Amino acid sequence: MGIRVVGWLIVLLSLTSVATAQTTKSDSSSSSDTAVLKELACTAGRAYAERDLPTLEHLSADDYVQTDVRGGVLHRAEWLDFVRNRMSELQVDCDSVEVRVYGESAVVMGGWT
Repeated sequence: MGIRVVGWLIVLLSLTSVATAQTTKSDSSSSSDTAVLKELACTAGRAYAERDLPTLEHLSADDYVQTDVRGGVLHRAEWLDFVRNRMSELQVDCDSVEVRVYGESAVVMGGWT
C-alpha cells in the first residue's frame, strides 16, 4: 500500500561551504554546493523511505524539529520513533530535486510518492 505525499518537501539549509562574501562566490562553487545539497536531500529521502534510522540520526541535529503538513510538531526522538513505526510505503524521486541558493542559505525542493 502506498501513500501519495501532496505538495513539495521544502527544507531550508545553511550552507557551510559557502564563501563569506556573496558577491565573490564563483559559479563552480555554487554548482558544487547545489550538487552536494541534492545528494544530501536524496540520501535523507531514501533513508526516510527505507526507515534507515542510523542515516537519519547522522543527518539530523540533536535539536531537530519536524513540522508536518497539518502543523503537528515532533522533536527528533519522536520523529525517529514515527519513522520507525510508519505504516506507509514511500518512493523517492531524486530526479525532481531542485535547489535554489540565496546567499548563504538554500531551499531544497522535491517530491515523494
